[in-house]
Amino acid sequence: MADDGGAKRLKKTSQDGVAIAEVTELRRRVEELRIRNAELESENERLRSDQRGRRREEGNHEVLPAVMTVTVTVDLSRVDTDLITHITSFLGTPRELLDLALTCKS
Repeated sequence: MADDGGAKRLKKTSQDGVAIAEVTELRRRVEELRIRNAELESENERLRSDQRGRRREEGNHEVLPAVMTVTVTVDLSRVDTDLITHITSFLGTPRELLDLALTCKS
């Protein structure tokens, strides 16, 4: 159907005015937030470039890994079985410590 210009227009109500005001306020707030976001992004970029510049001035201070290998050997035949049993009583008797106590016993 073609629009013949005879369509009725809706009457504006007070609610329409409130809705228009709310939309206008929200658009204004969105624009404020966009401006603030652009400011923060600019500041972030400035701080990043400052940090990169400081790194070049100070040199590279990466922490190098230190590898230390220490081998400890324990003669379980010298460990008292009662000591292991006493330790397991505090720890809720996990299976590994119970196995250790049995190993010391043999």
